[in-house]
Amino acid sequence: IIVIDWYQPGRENDTRFHYQPRSSHALALNFSLSLSFSLLFFVRSFLVVSAGITSLGGVVDSANLDVTFGVALVPDRKIALVTSYNLHKLSAYSYEDANNLELLSSVADSTLMLNANGVSYDNTRDMAVVNADYGNSLTTIDLSDTSSMTILGSVSSSTYLDGTFTSCLDEANAIAYTHGTDSDSFAAVSYSDRANPVVLGGISGDSTYMNGAWGVACNLDNSIVYVTGGYSNSIAAINVADPSSPSRVGGIIDGTNLDGARGIVYEASGDLLFVACNDGDALTVLSVADDAASPVVLGSVSSTSYMDAARLVASFPAAGLVFVTGGASDSVCVVDVSDPSNPTVKEGLVDSTYMNGAVGIAWDPATKLLFAAGENSDSLAVMSVAGTVAKHLAPTPSPTSWTDGK
Repeated sequence: IIVIDWYQPGRENDTRFHYQPRSSHALALNFSLSLSFSLLFFVRSFLVVSAGITSLGGVVDSANLDVTFGVALVPDRKIALVTSYNLHKLSAYSYEDANNLELLSSVADSTLMLNANGVSYDNTRDMAVVNADYGNSLTTIDLSDTSSMTILGSVSSSTYLDGTFTSCLDEANAIAYTHGTDSDSFAAVSYSDRANPVVLGGISGDSTYMNGAWGVACNLDNSIVYVTGGYSNSIAAINVADPSSPSRVGGIIDGTNLDGARGIVYEASGDLLFVACNDGDALTVLSVADDAASPVVLGSVSSTSYMDAARLVASFPAAGLVFVTGGASDSVCVVDVSDPSNPTVKEGLVDSTYMNGAVGIAWDPATKLLFAAGENSDSLAVMSVAGTVAKHLAPTPSPTSWTDGK
């Protein structure tokens, strides 16, 4: 859909000049203009994309998914990686047939992956990185043969990884950026030697910005990593230009808009942060466009129906959509963030069979499939996304003069 706004040159002080058109008309394929003065045209476009959500079922598997937590995808092979907290295990499920998930294999270790939580996938090295809560550890797992996954190595630190939940990866440099919930900490872990991951550096005991550190998001172009503080209602901005000596260079504390901040995602295309707020039952959108170290709240939306005890987040940037798990509502919420200052709940899906205690979430844009872990139902849910929503794309000035129909 193309919308044309027009302005008469020389009227720069007219409020219409500031992208507030006096009138707009749909552009027809065949048209002519017969005008006695020049006009300046601005083109605004809207992308029509998907928004609806439908359950495809899933898998309940207490033998492999007892207290399910994290989920990450290997999209080129259509594999979902899922952790079990109680079994200290990582399992791989094929979703070649999304209506019939197939277990490929599992790998467990009650020492190296004690109470496994989050999982991340490194496509470059075809490996997984698993966070272990009570193991205070990160473990690397070879995925070259998902019918027989093998543990490569592990690193533990009570100083920097005490109660670690999630990570974000810098694949180019083989670094996992993670945290310690119980140590109010941040860590940079190198896995360039996959069999011997090591802590390069970290920050510990920052109860101001990382009290109950929970979620991590990478803004690598600006050498910044964001860490949510679940108990401090905050986001810490960590400079990782030198991963061996990270430093907090900014952040935000907001008890209203970041109440119980948990999962966080950074969207590079808009320089935006999306944060799930557990105590606020909400999704909050923040901008880091002006200063990567100083997040600014743009808007927030809450829903006890679909985001009760909001936990983790996945984004679909091309559609202006964000997906949020609701732990207490056994649900996934679809939020339209095409206008970041006014996020709105489009719809949601409640499913106590496959999403009881919904937590981990992952999105495959190629197949339009969404996955969510059901912590209390020992399960993995699969959903398809379809429907429509309009995403506003930035106005594009086109300084073309049109005179007498030319």
